[in-house]
Amino acid sequence: MLEVLDGSLVSEVAVRYGASRQTVYTWKSKHEAEGLGGLREKSRRPRTSPAPASLRGGGTGV
Repeated sequence: MLEVLDGSLVSEVAVRYGASRQTVYTWKSKHEAEGLGGLREKSRRPRTSPAPASLRGGGTGV
């Protein structure tokens, strides 16, 4: 990531690290928005989940 900020081409950095150009651009955007902390892995787990169909009034009502 720092290589791109220092002037290296995104395509060169992508090849060097075995990543797609789109991935390198995503890393760059996250770094610009949140600094190095933006490059940390984040949970993909949803904060909430829908209620079961039986609680929503749908389903079979068994």
